[in-house]
Amino acid sequence: MKTFNKNNIGRRSLLLLIVAWLGIVCSFAQDMIQGVVVDEAGEPLVGVTVKPKVGNGGTITDLDGVFMLPKMKNKVYVFSFIGYKTMEVRLTTQKGQRVVMLPDNKTLNEVVVVGYGNMKRSDITGAITSVNEQKIRNFKTGSVVETLGGQMAGVQVTASDGTPGTGFDIKIRGVGTVNGDSSPLYIVDGFEVSNIDYLANSDIASIDVLKDASASAIYGARAANGVVLVKTKSGQQGRPVVAYNGAFSLRNITKHLDLLTPREFVDLQMEINPLKYAGTYFKEGKDVKKNVKNGVFDYVVAGFRVAKHVGVSFGVIPYTNIGYSYATTGDLNSRQSAFHQTYSNTFEGKGGLHQVYLGAGWQPFNGLAIGANIGYLWGNYTRSVINSYSDAYVNTISKYYSATINNYKLDVGLQYTARFSKKDDLTIGLTYGLGHKLGTDPECSIISNNSQTNVADTTSLKIKNGLELPHSYGAGLMFNHNNKWNIGVDYSLMQFGKVGYPEYTVENGFSKYALSKQIYKDRHKFSVGAEFCPNENGRKFVDRIFYRIGASYATPYYKVNGVDGPKECWLWYTNY
Repeated sequence: MKTFNKNNIGRRSLLLLIVAWLGIVCSFAQDMIQGVVVDEAGEPLVGVTVKPKVGNGGTITDLDGVFMLPKMKNKVYVFSFIGYKTMEVRLTTQKGQRVVMLPDNKTLNEVVVVGYGNMKRSDITGAITSVNEQKIRNFKTGSVVETLGGQMAGVQVTASDGTPGTGFDIKIRGVGTVNGDSSPLYIVDGFEVSNIDYLANSDIASIDVLKDASASAIYGARAANGVVLVKTKSGQQGRPVVAYNGAFSLRNITKHLDLLTPREFVDLQMEINPLKYAGTYFKEGKDVKKNVKNGVFDYVVAGFRVAKHVGVSFGVIPYTNIGYSYATTGDLNSRQSAFHQTYSNTFEGKGGLHQVYLGAGWQPFNGLAIGANIGYLWGNYTRSVINSYSDAYVNTISKYYSATINNYKLDVGLQYTARFSKKDDLTIGLTYGLGHKLGTDPECSIISNNSQTNVADTTSLKIKNGLELPHSYGAGLMFNHNNKWNIGVDYSLMQFGKVGYPEYTVENGFSKYALSKQIYKDRHKFSVGAEFCPNENGRKFVDRIFYRIGASYATPYYKVNGVDGPKECWLWYTNY
């Protein structure tokens, strides 16, 4: 019988484990990619990034320049290192692969502006970022400063305010001062300037930004917030070259809340609760109420700059509106009379004028602005007076007044802003609107209706060039504090009292249709308002919200049956 030694069994098991481990290691080594990265002199490069061109993963070289990474389906790998050209190399599982990287002389020998001279980038120890001519030329913007936004790490470019066409502020690595100006120092071709907004993109050769303490060693304390160095293009020998660069852009206000106007808010409340707001009235005496139905036309205006110190605007705005409807009743004789008679007078009016205009403004010097608007008026009105009686033998008299207006309007204005300090200023404005004939022939139709015979007689009358535009005047003041608070007061006068209105009357048994001075009155309007914004350039949305409150009062400019029409009173608050 053959016997087995326990020691022999143990040695055989250990041998089997060693053989199995060697097999695993050999198979793993066959699936690995190995190699070494050296420079042009044959010295190993430490820290070279090696990653597949497609897919994830990668590694870096060790102290001996050796890299090792698992084999992937993609055989092309990318080698990158600071100061050396990026390479794409096809690798295999073959041992002893050697990758030679060449230096990037273009980057190391790039010349940058430092202080009042030039240095090679490879010799600079401070933090500096550059933007070349190609990037500046391809970036279409109205300001050179705006081209730096998103081009340089640590450089923040923000608009000084929300007005289109205004300048931009630069902050380098945050704010370097607690109180005071945080703008960097601007150097253009070796000369210090206050800003670089006046430069055109096509005139700049390069822009360099110094971002650390080394800038203060060159320029002193003025460079505490960094330095922006600009080098412009210089003339070259050769034949003259003519070039043209042009671009335009459109800007939209973002994060703008489309809120209701005061009039739209009132209309919405009337739709929600029609029973509560069944009508809006003003009183004539104690017992008579007049229902007011004034029309509304929202304004649309736009303005922009076309040249230095010159701007234009255009828009559609309301000019006047008429809207009323009411009736009065009374007794023609005593209620105890056998022949008791009553009468009813119904008064209605609707319509109004609107205008579209084109304006231009000029600023001859800082603080003073002069402008003018030329507009086109259009619209119509209809006004009726109906006299009816309970006595069937008395005719019902209906008078209908109407006219259609199409004519021009001219306005001029003057505005001056006085600055009291860096944070406070006061603006005063004056306006004048030219009054003139409108070239319109207002009509009047008189209808006499016999209720017994049901026969109606109609008479049509007309006045040649019978409507006139009143002279208008306006004045306003606005106080501004730190671009946060705006408080304003306005006054306007429209001299309707000097304008005649066509009216049909009967005096001493004789009828006539002529201009009357008893319908229109001078219209006075007073307005006061305030606006507050915590920080219109702030990064938080709540900081850019505008809060407004105001009130206005206007006297009526027309009479109805010898009584003043409705006054206009508004008290509103809004935010957006």
